[in-house]
Amino acid sequence: MTAALNNVNAGRRVHHVICLVLGITMLLAWNTWITCVALFRAKLAGTGLETTFEAWLSFVFSTANLATLTLLMLARIPLGSVRLPLARSLASLSSSVKVTAGLVTNACVFIAMVVLSKTPLDASLFFSLALGLVGLSAIAGALMASVMAIVSELHPFYAQCVSMGQGIAGLVPSVVALFAPSGSHASSPSMTPFYVSIAFSLLSLVGLNALPATPSECGFAEVSLKRMEEDEDIMDPDDTTHDESACLKRVLWKTREFSAAMLIDFTLTLAVFPPLTVSVLPVSPHWDKSVFTAVMFIVFNVGDLVGK
Repeated sequence: MTAALNNVNAGRRVHHVICLVLGITMLLAWNTWITCVALFRAKLAGTGLETTFEAWLSFVFSTANLATLTLLMLARIPLGSVRLPLARSLASLSSSVKVTAGLVTNACVFIAMVVLSKTPLDASLFFSLALGLVGLSAIAGALMASVMAIVSELHPFYAQCVSMGQGIAGLVPSVVALFAPSGSHASSPSMTPFYVSIAFSLLSLVGLNALPATPSECGFAEVSLKRMEEDEDIMDPDDTTHDESACLKRVLWKTREFSAAMLIDFTLTLAVFPPLTVSVLPVSPHWDKSVFTAVMFIVFNVGDLVGK
């Protein structure tokens, strides 16, 4: 009995680590793009984009990510009887398929970015292609958000591990950039965060397949979603049709104040970080620009992690 219990606990610890890695990978793409400023500065030196590329990265990533998340939401909550053909296709995909597609896309994006960075191209062409990859990584990030749908069916602590991983995600590329700053002759160090993103995407692919499919497989007898199904504030007791769309609409209505607070929080935060903060440069000649930026990012992300 003791041996069996130890095996269950060991399995849970492995699952916790997997969820942590998945959480890191979910937000690693965004943090990688905003950390690799030294590479973009070197590629765009002497052009008008040298001082505006951060804002473009933020705009393209946020727009593509929001558009994909909106489409995924419409796939679950049709407007009346209307449902877009693409939304219908997305609705038919399982959460694991969406996450897998996101992880594969994320790995391919950063492999392509490594190749692109090593290819001599005109600054405008390089940046146009890079923005395309930024948009693809944003779509991948939105697909990977389905991780929360998977872990929420297992146990609340699994979702907590994913959230903790998201907090760590900002620190990973920042620490990598701090200890591997790009020099004037080395392009490889500046691309180290790209390699890290590729590695985490592949590691997450392996971990995703190792997660249990049901709570009973990881040693939990009760399904966590059962509590939500019994919550009269969410489920309408008069509704005998079990309409998923109606249920999701009630969830959105019940969480409207929290959602509004999150909208304001992220709008204000992302309006300043990184478009404005990354433009702050050291006055002292003793500070390397890439190191200075990495330190600022670490300070921000440590605060974010502590808050989570």
